[in-house]
Amino acid sequence: DLYMSARDALESGDLFVHYQPKFSTTTGAITGAEALARWTHDVHGAIPPGEFVPLLAQAGLIGDLTRFVIEHAISTAATFRDVEIEIPIAVNLTPRDLLDPELPEDIARMLGRSGVEPGALHVEITEDAMVVDFDTSVSVLSRLRGLGVRVAIVDVGTGYSSLQHLPRLPVDPLKIDRSFISRMGSDDRAAAIVRASINLAGDLGLATVSEGIDDPATLRLVTELGCDEVQGFLIQRPLDAASFLEWAQSWDHDRWTAVTAGPVAGSVDDGIPPLRPRVVHAALR
Repeated sequence: DLYMSARDALESGDLFVHYQPKFSTTTGAITGAEALARWTHDVHGAIPPGEFVPLLAQAGLIGDLTRFVIEHAISTAATFRDVEIEIPIAVNLTPRDLLDPELPEDIARMLGRSGVEPGALHVEITEDAMVVDFDTSVSVLSRLRGLGVRVAIVDVGTGYSSLQHLPRLPVDPLKIDRSFISRMGSDDRAAAIVRASINLAGDLGLATVSEGIDDPATLRLVTELGCDEVQGFLIQRPLDAASFLEWAQSWDHDRWTAVTAGPVAGSVDDGIPPLRPRVVHAALR
């Protein structure tokens, strides 16, 4: 029974965390990583988060999962720091996490024990995560910001509930949903949503991240539109912490150029203009 297995996996430590890097569109430098919970079942094999996270929610263990991933991310950030790879690591928060008044204090204790600077931890929330209790959610996020933890809104474009409140939210970057990024080369409406999201972020003084970058043509499109950071399978799939560290230590601009320069199977129009220099968002300088 997967329900009981999910509970056991969290309690026994069988869940693990992989990390997918983020990159600057102007320099190709690694600018951060996203921590992603993973579970491989003895019988059923790899179980996607879309299946095991709801099971843990049913068991009332979402807060435990979040703290597990955050503690792992902070520990990994400390390991990276020790070898002079100082990049922030982002962890996804669920709507239930935003109603947990003890979460900021727990994160503060984890950071204190590790000696990691708060800025090394980012949290990501979905557009509609604050629907249940907007004021409580903003309070939790504001306390996290007060610690020095950065906050990003992800899946931008998929919801509407928080956009009217966006100027009031204690957030930094906006992360555009992969469902629009993947279609923007062939779907004018998807491209318009991406363009509008990047422009909105710019008007609010926020940086933007595009996820789901799986081919060079899409990378060129989001770069030309002014997106600041990207992540996706084109450049690197999620890796365990040790593999990520080994890979990051060998990363340089030449490898960025080699990975992103040419067409790949299934890419959109190769006639898209090449990357050109532009002004990078002030927060990323």
